[in-house]
Amino acid sequence: MHIHHKVLLVPMQPTPNGRLHIGHGGGTYLRADVIARALRAQGHEVAVVTGSDVYEDWVVAAAHREGRSPEETYRDHHTGIARDLSRLSIGLDAWIDPAGQTHRDAYRQLHEDVLTRLRATGAARTEDERIPYAQDTGRALVGPWIAGECPHCGRPCGGSTCTYCGEYFVPEQLVRARSRVGDSPVEWRTERNWFATADDPRAIADRHRAAGLRPVFLAPLLRALDQHGGRVRLTGQGDWGIRGTTL
Repeated sequence: MHIHHKVLLVPMQPTPNGRLHIGHGGGTYLRADVIARALRAQGHEVAVVTGSDVYEDWVVAAAHREGRSPEETYRDHHTGIARDLSRLSIGLDAWIDPAGQTHRDAYRQLHEDVLTRLRATGAARTEDERIPYAQDTGRALVGPWIAGECPHCGRPCGGSTCTYCGEYFVPEQLVRARSRVGDSPVEWRTERNWFATADDPRAIADRHRAAGLRPVFLAPLLRALDQHGGRVRLTGQGDWGIRGTTL
C-alpha cells in the first residue's frame, strides 16, 4: 500500500537587496522545485513556502547605495525576486513578506515569544560588548558597514564572519576595523545585547562530529564553540529591524 505524506519544503530565504543571480535560481530554489515535482508525481501533498529576509543589514546597505529607504528597497527587490523565480518556472505555494501588512505583527510577535521563552529558561541573557561607531555620523558599524581583517586568517572581511575561512568573531576581534562608508574614524561604545547560550557546547560539537560534518566546516565550528562557548547573538544596534518590548 502506498502511503501519502504531507511535505513542507522551505528553501532558504533570500535577502531582498538585489535580484537573484543564476547561482540562486540553480541552487536551493531549483532543488526544492525538483523535489516538490518528484514528490507530487508520487502522489504526495507538497507545499513550497519561503519569503525574503527583509530585515537583513544588507538591505540597509543597498538602500544607502540606491538612495532610497530600506522599505522601498526591500519591497522592490522582494517583488523582483518573485518575478525571477516565476520566469524560471520555479513554483512557490507562498512567497511571504515578513514586513508586509499580512505577516508583520505575527512575525514580530513570534520573535518576542521566542526571546521571552529563552529568557525564562535561562537560555538567553544580556551582555555588554564593545561596538564600533562612525564618529561623523554616529552610525553603528555592524554588518555591511564594517570592514577589516579576519582575526584567524588575516584576509579582508566584515560583519561577524569571514567568507574565506568561516571564522566567527565578535566586533572587537576584527583587526584594523574601519568604516566601509567614508573615512570617519571609528570609536568604540559599550552596548548591551541579547545572546543565546548553550548549556553544553561540547555536546554540540559531538553531535556534529557524529553527523559526519566535513572537516572544512567542522573546524570553524569547533573554534567558535571553544572561543565563544556556543554564544549566539540575538540582537544588535541599527535602525532597521524588528523592534518590540523585549527586543
